Amino acid sequence: MSDYQAVMTYVNRPDLLTRAVESMSDIAENLTIIDNSVEGINLRFPTAKYLRPTYPLFFTQAINYALLEAKKAGCSFLLRQHADAIAHPGVCLKVVEMARQLTAEGRKWGVIFTVYDTLAAFNLNMLEDVGLWDTVFPDYYGDCDWFRRVKLAGYEIVESGLPMDHECSAAIYSDPERMFINNQTSPLYGKYFEQKWGGLPGHETFDKPFNGGLENCK
Repeated sequence: MSDYQAVMTYVNRPDLLTRAVESMSDIAENLTIIDNSVEGINLRFPTAKYLRPTYPLFFTQAINYALLEAKKAGCSFLLRQHADAIAHPGVCLKVVEMARQLTAEGRKWGVIFTVYDTLAAFNLNMLEDVGLWDTVFPDYYGDCDWFRRVKLAGYEIVESGLPMDHECSAAIYSDPERMFINNQTSPLYGKYFEQKWGGLPGHETFDKPFNGGLENCK
């Protein structure tokens, strides 16, 4: 049994997906692709596993599913790569080796970044302290929220400096309907983040969600 699993979530652009999966060939036997596209993936990759939910999941829902499945399988950490990103040769294995080394050293690490979370490792041992991703955020702001909670729980976010290529937000930019919905709703989720943390990402003022104001809610 492996000590980690890897996941990639997909909504569109099979050309980018193919490049992304090929760049993870060194850990392909541990990779699961979660297909949240409307039409379904017509591609199949020899070693990667494939999951098609009954209905498309929001990004935060898909990440939570992957975290819980990896935890249930007894893994120590989860790797996640963007479907519009390309890992440079050997980078995936270097992140795996770094996660193992940090664990062996007894470091209280939570996340390993490459270029931000373009490819990242998540320590599953912190879930009891940090919790899952907030699914009020379907996509954007969910990462900022979770990584803030990782830091506040006392876990280290490690900058690996490892190289990645990333066609940022390709899923949004490649789908006019998705872009329209995102443009309409993103300010709402920004407002929710601001209410939750007392400021937008980088300008937070609360050390507890909603300044502790929900602790006594029944």
